[in-house]
Amino acid sequence: MRKNGFSLLELILVVAILAIVGGISGISATGLLARNSLGNNTARMKDNFRKAQAYSMQGKDGEVWGVCKLNNKIRIFSGSCAGATKYEESAIVGATEISEFGDIVFEKVSGETSALTTIILKEGSTEKHLLINQMGVVNEE
Repeated sequence: MRKNGFSLLELILVVAILAIVGGISGISATGLLARNSLGNNTARMKDNFRKAQAYSMQGKDGEVWGVCKLNNKIRIFSGSCAGATKYEESAIVGATEISEFGDIVFEKVSGETSALTTIILKEGSTEKHLLINQMGVVNEE
């Protein structure tokens, strides 16, 4: 006698295989999102430094401009970070941790900074380093 349908054993095997594949893809997706978030935050940081440098070189509002980390935000400011009346802020997205750094201010016209600075961005076990040299050039390692 022939029966149509699946046996209980066949159904259990299919469900187990789907659970294993789903678990593996979930772990991979989590790692992918973390790397993507770190990459986005790194790109946003580089853009903020370039924007502040451009503002200083243009002499926007007759001020020098810089970048700082304030709470969980990156701030482009004129004057000083804490007392800035003119600023733009962008939030740090995801679980990216950014090392503390002082105010990085770019000089008018030349766009140079006063010191070599290294900023570490970390998410999970992955790190990226941003190096800002005295000429105001931002490089990623």
